[in-house]
Amino acid sequence: MKPLVSVICVCYNHERFVAEALDSVRAQTYPNIELIIVDDGSADQSAQEIEKWISQNPKAKFLNLKTNHGYCKAFNLALGEAKGEFIIDFATD
Repeated sequence: MKPLVSVICVCYNHERFVAEALDSVRAQTYPNIELIIVDDGSADQSAQEIEKWISQNPKAKFLNLKTNHGYCKAFNLALGEAKGEFIIDFATD
């Protein structure tokens, strides 16, 4: 089996781009990907866009932070959930 790759997507006010960014991860041909999405307290409708995307892609994990923690802390929260041998930091903008 190929090693698990954890893709961590941190979103902050990327409502216009987040679904397209997540679709690009889903379109990868590598077979063993864990997707962890974090909304870092966005003030726009990013979290709702992510929830809509998750409803069609339920294998992804979603951390919906209600307040902004900053990129590094949000990423590290997701990193604590990651199980992959390899980690990819993927911005949603």
